[in-house]
Amino acid sequence: HPDRLKRRHELHEMVEKARVNLVELLNKENNAAENLKDLDKRIREINLDISEKSKTFQVLQMLPELQRRRTEWAKAINTRATRKTGTPTTQR
Repeated sequence: HPDRLKRRHELHEMVEKARVNLVELLNKENNAAENLKDLDKRIREINLDISEKSKTFQVLQMLPELQRRRTEWAKAINTRATRKTGTPTTQR
């Protein structure tokens, strides 16, 4: 029967198109999964970079306080030296 053969041929074409579409979708899914892995890795790298920069920033924020303390310590050392020797350490 020609109608049956025609229908069978149409079904075969539909199945073949569906198979091609399925392979394309699977390839797209695999590519998307790889892209997500790459993005996750990059996010971890960026987070580490941010963490390192944050630590550096915290240390830089402490710098004025350390400079102030250094000046105080230098004055204290100078005062002690002056008491012991009668002359400031800067004049020795």
